[in-house]
Amino acid sequence: MLKKLIEIFEMSAENNDVCVIYAANGKHFTVGADLKYGYELLTNEDRLAEAIEFLESWQILTRKMIAHSGIIIVGYHGWVIGGLSVVDLNIRLCVIIK
Repeated sequence: MLKKLIEIFEMSAENNDVCVIYAANGKHFTVGADLKYGYELLTNEDRLAEAIEFLESWQILTRKMIAHSGIIIVGYHGWVIGGLSVVDLNIRLCVIIK
């Protein structure tokens, strides 16, 4: 999913979009690392390359969001859990739906 978000923000920047709107599907809006997946990466030397790629993906997404010149609007719903520091980097409008 991180790679897809990176692609979308790159495409949006190339198109000079003035607004990016995103939300999640499902019962809750959750953003952040899967803790079990992260633990598996950190405790298994054979997966070091995968762990590095995962962390770099978060860094790339963060930079893409900060650099985007458009307005970022997010629609949160349900439980909002996880890496909100990444999500909230460049948001101009946040809507929370019960």
